[in-house]
Amino acid sequence: MGGQISKDDSNDHLVNISEIIKKEAENIEPDIIIDQFTLTQKKEQIKAQKNKSQIKLGEYTTSQIYPNNQSKKLLIEDLKSEKSQEFVEHQQVQMPSGTINVSQIKLNDQQNQQNILSNNQSRIFKKNNPTKVNDPDFQIQQHLPEWANKMIQEYGYYQCPEEINYQNTQEAILKYEDGSYYKGQIQGDYRHGYGIFLQEYCIFEGYFEKNIRNGWGRELQKDILKQGIWRDDQIIEKLEIRKQDEYYIGECQYGIPHGKGKLENKEYIYEGQFKNGLKNGKGQLKYKDKKDYYDGQFKNDKMDGNGKYYFSNKVIYDGNFKDGQITGRGEMRYPNNKFYRGDFLNGKMHGQGILQTESGGKHEGQFKDGLKHGYGRTIQNGMEVTGEWKYDVLLEEDLDEQ
Repeated sequence: MGGQISKDDSNDHLVNISEIIKKEAENIEPDIIIDQFTLTQKKEQIKAQKNKSQIKLGEYTTSQIYPNNQSKKLLIEDLKSEKSQEFVEHQQVQMPSGTINVSQIKLNDQQNQQNILSNNQSRIFKKNNPTKVNDPDFQIQQHLPEWANKMIQEYGYYQCPEEINYQNTQEAILKYEDGSYYKGQIQGDYRHGYGIFLQEYCIFEGYFEKNIRNGWGRELQKDILKQGIWRDDQIIEKLEIRKQDEYYIGECQYGIPHGKGKLENKEYIYEGQFKNGLKNGKGQLKYKDKKDYYDGQFKNDKMDGNGKYYFSNKVIYDGNFKDGQITGRGEMRYPNNKFYRGDFLNGKMHGQGILQTESGGKHEGQFKDGLKHGYGRTIQNGMEVTGEWKYDVLLEEDLDEQ
Protein backbone atom coordinates (compact mmCIF):
# COMPACT_ATOMS: atom_id res chain seq x y z
CA MET A 1 0.00 0.00 0.00
CA GLY A 2 1.19 3.46 -0.51
CA GLY A 3 0.97 6.50 -2.69
CA GLN A 4 1.47 6.43 -6.41
CA ILE A 5 4.48 7.22 -8.53
CA SER A 6 4.62 8.10 -12.22
CA LYS A 7 6.92 6.56 -14.72
CA ASP A 8 10.26 8.40 -14.91
CA ASP A 9 11.58 9.88 -18.12
CA SER A 10 13.37 7.51 -20.45
CA ASN A 11 17.11 7.19 -19.81
CA ASP A 12 17.71 7.82 -23.52
CA HIS A 13 16.97 11.54 -22.94
CA LEU A 14 19.01 12.01 -19.79
CA VAL A 15 22.43 13.48 -19.17
CA ASN A 16 24.28 12.82 -15.92
CA ILE A 17 24.77 16.25 -14.35
CA SER A 18 26.76 14.74 -11.49
CA GLU A 19 29.63 14.10 -13.93
CA ILE A 20 29.64 17.83 -14.80
CA ILE A 21 29.77 18.71 -11.13
CA LYS A 22 32.58 16.24 -10.54
CA LYS A 23 34.76 17.81 -13.23
CA GLU A 24 34.16 21.39 -12.10
CA ALA A 25 34.16 20.84 -8.33
CA GLU A 26 36.37 17.86 -7.57
CA ASN A 27 36.97 19.08 -4.01
CA ILE A 28 33.26 19.31 -3.20
CA GLU A 29 31.51 16.08 -2.18
CA PRO A 30 27.79 16.41 -1.39
CA ASP A 31 26.34 15.09 1.88
CA ILE A 32 23.68 12.51 1.26
CA ILE A 33 21.03 10.98 3.48
CA ILE A 34 20.71 7.51 2.04
CA ASP A 35 21.84 7.12 -1.58
CA GLN A 36 24.09 8.98 -4.00
CA PHE A 37 22.07 12.02 -5.07
CA THR A 38 22.13 11.99 -8.90
CA LEU A 39 20.55 14.88 -10.81
CA THR A 40 19.44 14.27 -14.39
CA GLN A 41 17.31 16.13 -16.89
CA LYS A 42 16.19 16.10 -20.51
CA LYS A 43 18.84 17.63 -22.75
CA GLU A 44 16.40 20.04 -24.38
CA GLN A 45 15.24 21.45 -21.05
CA ILE A 46 18.49 22.53 -19.36
CA LYS A 47 21.77 24.28 -20.03
CA ALA A 48 23.74 24.04 -16.82
CA GLN A 49 26.11 26.78 -15.69
CA LYS A 50 29.30 25.62 -13.99
CA ASN A 51 29.31 26.57 -10.32
CA LYS A 52 30.93 25.21 -7.13
CA SER A 53 28.50 26.74 -4.65
CA GLN A 54 26.25 24.63 -2.42
CA ILE A 55 22.71 24.94 -1.17
CA LYS A 56 21.21 23.40 1.99
CA LEU A 57 17.84 21.65 1.68
CA GLY A 58 16.45 20.82 5.11
CA GLU A 59 19.12 18.66 6.71
CA TYR A 60 20.78 17.70 3.43
CA THR A 61 23.51 19.46 1.47
CA THR A 62 24.02 18.97 -2.26
CA SER A 63 25.76 20.66 -5.16
CA GLN A 64 23.69 23.35 -6.86
CA ILE A 65 23.40 23.93 -10.58
CA TYR A 66 22.03 27.27 -11.77
CA PRO A 67 19.96 26.68 -14.91
CA ASN A 68 18.65 29.38 -17.15
CA ASN A 69 15.22 30.92 -16.54
CA GLN A 70 13.66 29.06 -19.45
CA SER A 71 14.55 25.68 -17.91
CA LYS A 72 12.98 26.62 -14.59
CA LYS A 73 9.90 27.94 -16.36
CA LEU A 74 9.49 24.59 -18.08
CA LEU A 75 9.88 22.80 -14.74
CA ILE A 76 7.21 24.97 -13.08
CA GLU A 77 4.83 24.37 -15.98
CA ASP A 78 5.44 20.66 -15.61
CA LEU A 79 4.79 20.78 -11.85
CA LYS A 80 1.56 22.68 -12.47
CA SER A 81 0.29 20.05 -14.86
CA GLU A 82 -2.19 17.59 -13.35
CA LYS A 83 -0.45 14.79 -11.45
CA SER A 84 2.85 15.67 -13.09
CA GLN A 85 4.92 13.73 -10.58
CA GLU A 86 3.90 10.46 -8.93
CA PHE A 87 6.66 9.14 -6.73
CA VAL A 88 5.58 6.13 -4.72
CA GLU A 89 4.20 3.04 -6.41
CA HIS A 90 1.19 1.32 -4.93
CA GLN A 91 2.22 -1.41 -2.49
CA GLN A 92 -0.43 -3.71 -1.04
CA VAL A 93 0.38 -5.14 2.38
CA GLN A 94 -0.89 -8.70 2.41
CA MET A 95 -3.01 -9.58 5.43
CA PRO A 96 -3.91 -13.15 6.37
CA SER A 97 -7.54 -13.84 5.56
CA GLY A 98 -7.85 -16.44 8.30
CA THR A 99 -7.34 -15.76 11.98
CA ILE A 100 -6.30 -18.08 14.75
CA ASN A 101 -8.80 -16.85 17.24
CA VAL A 102 -12.16 -17.71 15.68
CA SER A 103 -12.41 -19.90 12.62
CA GLN A 104 -9.29 -21.99 12.85
CA ILE A 105 -7.66 -22.70 16.20
CA LYS A 106 -10.29 -21.63 18.69
CA LEU A 107 -13.49 -23.62 18.42
CA ASN A 108 -16.90 -22.27 17.60
CA ASP A 109 -19.51 -21.89 20.35
CA GLN A 110 -21.02 -25.33 19.86
CA GLN A 111 -17.63 -27.02 19.83
CA ASN A 112 -16.58 -25.02 22.89
CA GLN A 113 -19.64 -26.26 24.75
CA GLN A 114 -18.81 -29.81 23.71
CA ASN A 115 -15.21 -29.31 24.79
CA ILE A 116 -16.30 -28.02 28.19
CA LEU A 117 -18.56 -31.04 28.52
CA SER A 118 -15.68 -33.28 27.51
CA ASN A 119 -13.39 -31.66 30.05
CA ASN A 120 -15.93 -32.28 32.79
CA GLN A 121 -17.22 -35.59 31.49
CA SER A 122 -14.92 -37.53 33.79
CA ARG A 123 -16.43 -35.80 36.80
CA ILE A 124 -19.94 -36.53 35.55
CA PHE A 125 -19.15 -40.20 34.95
CA LYS A 126 -17.51 -40.40 38.33
CA LYS A 127 -20.96 -40.31 39.90
CA ASN A 128 -22.24 -43.15 37.70
CA ASN A 129 -21.37 -46.78 38.00
CA PRO A 130 -19.99 -48.02 34.67
CA THR A 131 -20.61 -51.57 33.58
CA LYS A 132 -17.70 -53.86 32.91
CA VAL A 133 -17.75 -55.57 29.53
CA ASN A 134 -16.68 -59.20 29.87
CA ASP A 135 -16.22 -59.95 26.19
CA PRO A 136 -12.76 -61.28 25.26
CA ASP A 137 -13.42 -60.50 21.58
CA PHE A 138 -14.42 -56.88 22.19
CA GLN A 139 -12.64 -54.45 19.83
CA ILE A 140 -13.09 -50.76 20.63
CA GLN A 141 -12.08 -49.87 17.05
CA GLN A 142 -15.34 -51.42 15.86
CA HIS A 143 -17.26 -48.77 17.78
CA LEU A 144 -15.42 -45.76 16.34
CA PRO A 145 -17.65 -43.26 14.49
CA GLU A 146 -16.97 -42.64 10.80
CA TRP A 147 -15.36 -39.23 11.39
CA ALA A 148 -12.89 -40.78 13.84
CA ASN A 149 -11.84 -43.47 11.36
CA LYS A 150 -11.15 -40.77 8.76
CA MET A 151 -9.00 -38.78 11.18
CA ILE A 152 -7.04 -41.86 12.23
CA GLN A 153 -6.44 -42.65 8.55
CA GLU A 154 -5.11 -39.11 8.07
CA TYR A 155 -3.03 -38.72 11.25
CA GLY A 156 -2.33 -42.32 12.22
CA TYR A 157 -2.63 -44.00 15.60
CA TYR A 158 -1.36 -42.14 18.64
CA GLN A 159 2.29 -42.74 19.53
CA CYS A 160 2.69 -41.76 23.17
CA PRO A 161 6.14 -40.20 23.80
CA GLU A 162 6.39 -41.52 27.36
CA GLU A 163 5.42 -44.71 29.16
CA ILE A 164 4.34 -44.49 32.81
CA ASN A 165 3.95 -47.57 34.98
CA TYR A 166 0.87 -47.24 37.19
CA GLN A 167 0.70 -49.52 40.24
CA ASN A 168 -2.33 -51.40 41.51
CA THR A 169 -4.25 -51.23 38.24
CA GLN A 170 -5.89 -53.76 35.97
CA GLU A 171 -6.98 -53.88 32.34
CA ALA A 172 -10.72 -53.59 31.73
CA ILE A 173 -13.44 -52.42 29.35
CA LEU A 174 -16.08 -50.07 30.75
CA LYS A 175 -19.40 -49.09 29.21
CA TYR A 176 -21.31 -45.99 30.35
CA GLU A 177 -25.02 -45.21 30.30
CA ASP A 178 -24.76 -42.85 27.31
CA GLY A 179 -23.05 -45.50 25.17
CA SER A 180 -19.47 -44.34 25.74
CA TYR A 181 -16.67 -46.89 26.13
CA TYR A 182 -13.35 -46.96 27.92
CA LYS A 183 -10.65 -49.55 27.37
CA GLY A 184 -7.47 -49.47 29.41
CA GLN A 185 -6.13 -49.39 32.93
CA ILE A 186 -8.53 -48.88 35.82
CA GLN A 187 -8.36 -48.63 39.59
CA GLY A 188 -11.72 -49.58 41.03
CA ASP A 189 -14.24 -47.81 38.81
CA TYR A 190 -11.77 -45.04 37.94
CA ARG A 191 -10.04 -44.63 34.63
CA HIS A 192 -6.53 -44.71 36.00
CA GLY A 193 -3.44 -45.22 33.83
CA TYR A 194 -3.26 -45.52 30.06
CA GLY A 195 -6.43 -46.04 28.06
CA ILE A 196 -8.79 -45.04 25.24
CA PHE A 197 -11.98 -43.18 26.10
CA LEU A 198 -14.54 -43.24 23.28
CA GLN A 199 -17.48 -40.82 23.20
CA GLU A 200 -19.83 -39.82 20.40
CA TYR A 201 -18.07 -36.54 19.61
CA CYS A 202 -14.67 -36.98 21.27
CA ILE A 203 -11.98 -39.65 21.54
CA PHE A 204 -9.12 -39.41 24.01
CA GLU A 205 -6.14 -41.71 24.17
CA GLY A 206 -3.56 -41.21 26.88
CA TYR A 207 -3.12 -41.12 30.64
CA PHE A 208 -5.77 -40.69 33.35
CA GLU A 209 -5.59 -40.24 37.09
CA LYS A 210 -8.88 -41.02 38.79
CA ASN A 211 -10.93 -40.16 35.70
CA ILE A 212 -9.00 -36.92 35.06
CA ARG A 213 -6.72 -36.57 32.04
CA ASN A 214 -3.17 -36.17 33.33
CA GLY A 215 0.02 -36.75 31.36
CA TRP A 216 0.58 -37.31 27.66
CA GLY A 217 -2.53 -37.74 25.55
CA ARG A 218 -4.32 -37.03 22.26
CA GLU A 219 -7.87 -35.83 21.79
CA LEU A 220 -9.79 -36.15 18.53
CA GLN A 221 -12.88 -34.10 17.80
CA LYS A 222 -14.52 -33.67 14.43
CA ASP A 223 -11.81 -32.09 12.19
CA ILE A 224 -9.65 -31.16 15.22
CA LEU A 225 -6.67 -32.95 16.76
CA LYS A 226 -5.19 -31.75 20.05
CA GLN A 227 -2.32 -33.42 21.84
CA GLY A 228 0.26 -32.62 24.47
CA ILE A 229 0.78 -32.93 28.21
CA TRP A 230 -2.46 -32.68 30.18
CA ARG A 231 -3.17 -31.65 33.74
CA ASP A 232 -6.65 -31.48 35.27
CA ASP A 233 -8.24 -32.07 31.86
CA GLN A 234 -6.33 -29.20 30.14
CA ILE A 235 -3.23 -29.24 27.94
CA ILE A 236 -0.50 -27.32 29.74
CA GLU A 237 2.62 -28.15 27.68
CA LYS A 238 3.75 -29.29 24.23
CA LEU A 239 0.49 -28.24 22.60
CA GLU A 240 -0.05 -29.52 19.08
CA ILE A 241 -3.22 -28.69 17.16
CA ARG A 242 -4.21 -29.84 13.68
CA LYS A 243 -7.32 -28.65 11.92
CA GLN A 244 -7.67 -29.43 8.23
CA ASP A 245 -4.91 -27.37 6.53
CA GLU A 246 -3.73 -25.68 9.72
CA TYR A 247 -1.12 -26.76 12.22
CA TYR A 248 0.09 -25.25 15.51
CA ILE A 249 2.83 -26.40 17.83
CA GLY A 250 4.16 -24.53 20.82
CA GLU A 251 3.40 -23.17 24.25
CA CYS A 252 -0.13 -22.87 25.56
CA GLN A 253 -2.43 -21.80 28.36
CA TYR A 254 -5.74 -23.55 29.05
CA GLY A 255 -5.29 -25.53 25.86
CA ILE A 256 -4.94 -22.59 23.44
CA PRO A 257 -1.79 -20.98 21.94
CA HIS A 258 -0.08 -18.75 24.49
CA GLY A 259 3.63 -17.94 24.49
CA LYS A 260 6.07 -18.94 21.79
CA GLY A 261 4.75 -21.08 18.97
CA LYS A 262 4.52 -21.85 15.27
CA LEU A 263 1.36 -21.69 13.18
CA GLU A 264 1.19 -22.90 9.58
CA ASN A 265 -1.68 -23.06 7.11
CA LYS A 266 -2.05 -23.04 3.33
CA GLU A 267 -1.61 -19.25 3.26
CA TYR A 268 1.32 -18.46 5.56
CA ILE A 269 3.75 -19.57 8.26
CA TYR A 270 3.93 -17.60 11.50
CA GLU A 271 6.56 -18.05 14.18
CA GLY A 272 6.52 -15.89 17.26
CA GLN A 273 4.53 -14.90 20.31
CA PHE A 274 0.89 -15.67 21.05
CA LYS A 275 -1.49 -14.45 23.72
CA ASN A 276 -4.86 -16.09 24.35
CA GLY A 277 -4.84 -17.73 20.93
CA LEU A 278 -3.90 -14.58 18.99
CA LYS A 279 -0.65 -13.38 17.48
CA ASN A 280 0.66 -10.88 20.02
CA GLY A 281 4.21 -9.59 20.42
CA LYS A 282 7.25 -10.19 18.23
CA GLY A 283 6.86 -12.53 15.30
CA GLN A 284 7.71 -13.38 11.69
CA LEU A 285 5.04 -13.94 9.04
CA LYS A 286 5.99 -15.62 5.75
CA TYR A 287 3.44 -15.80 2.95
CA LYS A 288 3.52 -18.77 0.61
CA ASP A 289 1.96 -17.38 -2.58
CA LYS A 290 3.45 -13.90 -3.07
CA LYS A 291 6.57 -14.59 -0.99
CA ASP A 292 5.94 -11.48 1.10
CA TYR A 293 7.57 -11.47 4.53
CA TYR A 294 6.92 -9.47 7.70
CA ASP A 295 9.15 -9.24 10.75
CA GLY A 296 7.84 -7.15 13.60
CA GLN A 297 5.22 -6.57 16.26
CA PHE A 298 1.69 -7.94 16.38
CA LYS A 299 -1.35 -7.01 18.42
CA ASN A 300 -4.57 -9.04 18.48
CA ASP A 301 -3.62 -10.99 15.35
CA LYS A 302 -2.69 -7.89 13.30
CA MET A 303 0.58 -6.18 12.43
CA ASP A 304 0.82 -3.39 14.97
CA GLY A 305 3.88 -1.51 16.22
CA ASN A 306 7.32 -1.37 14.68
CA GLY A 307 8.07 -3.79 11.87
CA LYS A 308 9.67 -4.46 8.52
CA TYR A 309 7.70 -5.70 5.50
CA TYR A 310 9.51 -7.24 2.52
CA PHE A 311 7.38 -7.21 -0.63
CA SER A 312 7.91 -9.88 -3.28
CA ASN A 313 8.93 -7.18 -5.81
CA LYS A 314 11.90 -6.23 -3.58
CA VAL A 315 10.24 -3.12 -2.15
CA ILE A 316 10.91 -2.80 1.59
CA TYR A 317 8.91 -0.87 4.17
CA ASP A 318 10.47 -0.19 7.56
CA GLY A 319 8.45 1.64 10.18
CA ASN A 320 5.21 1.72 12.12
CA PHE A 321 2.06 -0.34 11.63
CA LYS A 322 -1.36 0.20 13.16
CA ASP A 323 -4.26 -2.25 13.12
CA GLY A 324 -2.74 -4.17 10.20
CA GLN A 325 -2.03 -1.06 8.10
CA ILE A 326 1.10 0.93 7.30
CA THR A 327 0.38 3.92 9.51
CA GLY A 328 2.79 6.21 11.31
CA ARG A 329 6.41 7.08 10.64
CA GLY A 330 8.33 4.92 8.19
CA GLU A 331 10.30 4.52 5.00
CA MET A 332 9.34 2.83 1.73
CA ARG A 333 12.39 1.95 -0.37
CA TYR A 334 12.47 0.66 -3.94
CA PRO A 335 15.22 -1.32 -5.71
CA ASN A 336 15.73 1.53 -8.24
CA ASN A 337 16.78 4.05 -5.54
CA LYS A 338 13.34 5.59 -5.20
CA PHE A 339 12.25 6.06 -1.61
CA TYR A 340 9.80 7.88 0.61
CA ARG A 341 10.55 8.68 4.23
CA GLY A 342 7.89 10.28 6.37
CA ASP A 343 4.35 9.91 7.63
CA PHE A 344 1.93 7.24 6.38
CA LEU A 345 -1.79 6.72 6.88
CA ASN A 346 -3.38 3.42 5.84
CA GLY A 347 -0.50 2.66 3.51
CA LYS A 348 -0.33 6.04 1.77
CA MET A 349 1.95 9.08 2.14
CA HIS A 350 0.10 11.36 4.52
CA GLY A 351 1.69 14.13 6.56
CA GLN A 352 5.26 15.42 6.43
CA GLY A 353 7.79 13.57 4.32
CA ILE A 354 10.66 13.45 1.84
CA LEU A 355 10.63 11.47 -1.36
CA GLN A 356 13.12 10.85 -4.12
CA THR A 357 12.63 9.61 -7.68
CA GLU A 358 14.81 7.17 -9.57
CA SER A 359 16.49 10.08 -11.38
CA GLY A 360 17.30 11.86 -8.10
CA GLY A 361 14.58 14.50 -7.98
CA LYS A 362 13.38 15.25 -4.45
CA HIS A 363 10.32 16.73 -2.83
CA GLU A 364 10.07 17.72 0.83
CA GLY A 365 6.80 18.87 2.32
CA GLN A 366 3.22 17.91 3.06
CA PHE A 367 1.35 14.93 1.57
CA LYS A 368 -2.25 13.81 1.59
CA ASP A 369 -3.73 10.52 0.45
CA GLY A 370 -0.51 9.57 -1.35
CA LEU A 371 -0.09 12.89 -3.20
CA LYS A 372 1.81 16.14 -2.67
CA HIS A 373 -0.68 18.36 -0.90
CA GLY A 374 0.23 21.49 1.04
CA TYR A 375 3.41 23.50 1.35
CA GLY A 376 6.51 21.88 -0.08
CA ARG A 377 9.77 22.22 -1.95
CA THR A 378 10.97 20.34 -5.02
CA ILE A 379 14.57 20.06 -6.19
CA GLN A 380 14.94 18.63 -9.65
CA ASN A 381 17.89 18.88 -12.04
CA GLY A 382 19.51 21.56 -9.90
CA MET A 383 16.40 23.73 -9.87
CA GLU A 384 14.40 24.47 -6.74
CA VAL A 385 10.70 25.27 -6.65
CA THR A 386 8.90 26.12 -3.40
CA GLY A 387 5.17 26.61 -3.18
CA GLU A 388 1.72 25.26 -2.48
CA TRP A 389 0.55 21.92 -3.91
CA LYS A 390 -2.96 20.52 -4.17
CA TYR A 391 -3.40 16.85 -5.00
CA ASP A 392 -0.01 16.62 -6.72
CA VAL A 393 -0.39 19.87 -8.68
CA LEU A 394 1.65 23.02 -7.99
CA LEU A 395 -0.84 25.85 -7.44
CA GLU A 396 1.46 28.75 -6.74
CA GLU A 397 5.20 29.24 -6.46
CA ASP A 398 6.49 30.97 -3.32
CA LEU A 399 8.77 33.60 -4.83
CA ASP A 400 9.93 34.78 -1.39
CA GLU A 401 11.71 31.45 -0.94
CA GLN A 402 13.52 31.54 -4.25
